[in-house]
Parts: sequence; structure tokens; C-alpha cells
Amino acid sequence: MNFKLILLGLLISVSGFGAETESHYTELFEQANAAYKIGQYDSAKAIYAEISETGIVSSSLFYNLGNCYFKTGSVANAILNYERALRLSPDDEDVIYNLEIANSRITDKVDVVEPFFITQWWQNAALSLHPDSWAWISLVFILSLVAVLSLFILGRESSHKKLGFLGSIVMLILLGMSYSFGSTALNWKNRKEAIIFAPTVNVKSEPTNKSTDQFVLHEGVKVIVLAQDADWLRIRLSDGNSGWVPRQSTETI
Repeated sequence: MNFKLILLGLLISVSGFGAETESHYTELFEQANAAYKIGQYDSAKAIYAEISETGIVSSSLFYNLGNCYFKTGSVANAILNYERALRLSPDDEDVIYNLEIANSRITDKVDVVEPFFITQWWQNAALSLHPDSWAWISLVFILSLVAVLSLFILGRESSHKKLGFLGSIVMLILLGMSYSFGSTALNWKNRKEAIIFAPTVNVKSEPTNKSTDQFVLHEGVKVIVLAQDADWLRIRLSDGNSGWVPRQSTETI
């Protein structure tokens, strides 16, 4: 498995850290990296986990923690941490590669249903920018719409009114598209996913043990969380199959 030295500058940017605290975590990082390099994966894992529990978030931290879990035979935990790293660095080739290796070790091979090409294009376009960026773009279109509407309402010449009318239509279309792209990006960003951690779990038709078993999942599978009902989660797989599983059988990414 590929390994990365953690970039401390990204991690010690958490507000409230003083010089003494920063020095402490720098030392911990160095200890974990050194332990990993000489094959002491349990020791490295314990140190990385201790750092993670403080609330520090870093793609490299999750990536190296995932490597430690993989080396010690905990594939579900490895996948969980690789997925967390991937959320922070979606284009990181090392994370993607190691995640593929880990996924090859799980029991269930879930097919991915390819979306219609227009749906795929729309999703790719929406995810090309952060939701905040789409919000700013929408604001620019709102201001532009106000300007061309003013030209239409206040313009004295017919050419100005015509330009204002056509411009208003264009700005409304662009505003609608940017708002839709922003909504898609926000929904994707806030999408809740989890990893199955139970060795085996029966996926139920309803949130109760007495309901019908639909299919069986094994640890390591990633699921999308659609809803929660008490101690049950309604989940969906990438192939479209869905059902209910006990919440304690999963770990949120």
C-alpha cells in the first residue's frame, strides 16, 4: 500500500492551537510516521487514531490511518478511512488506488448503475464547483437580472426595451441553471454514506426484525443512508437495491 508523510501545515491550522500544542502534535505525527515505516502498524494506528479523535481533519491523516488498518487486517476500517480521505481529496490517485485494493477484498461486489448521459453530465457540471461558488455565481446573475430589468422598465427607446427583455430571459435561464447546479452540489456534499461493519447483516423490508429479509450484506460495503427510524437506517446500494439495517451495524463516513 502506498504511504504518505502527513503535511503538518494542513493539520495544525485548527484554531485554538498554541505553540505548545502544535509541537505536541508534530511530535505525535513524527512518531506515527516512524512507526509505520518500520512496520509497527498497530503503534502507528493508535497514534493516528489519537490525533483523529481530537477533531483534526486531514486527507493524509485518514489515508495513513486507512493504510494501518489495512496492514493489520481490518478491511472495513481501512475502507472507512479511505472514503473519508477521498471526501477531502476526491482526485487523489493514491487514495483511489488503495481504496480499490481494499474494496477488492470484501465479499460483496456491488454493480454500479450508470446514469443516463445527460444526468451524468449535469452531475459532473454541478460538482465542478463548490456549492458556495454556485451561490456567488447565482448572486451575480441576480444582480445582472436587476440591471437588465431596469433597462427594460426604464428604457425610453424600443431597442433598449428589447435588449432589456431578451437580457432578462437569458439571465433568468442562467440563474435557474446556477441555482439547480448549486442545489445538486449541496445535496451531493451533504449526502450521508456509511460502511457496513457487521460481519453479516440481513437487509430488511421494514425497520423491524420481524420484517422480510431482502438480501444480505457483509462488512466493508459502502451504502447511501436515505432515512433513519429509531435504531434503523434505510440504505441504498450503488446498484439501486435498498432496505433497512440496524444503525449499530454501520459506521458513518
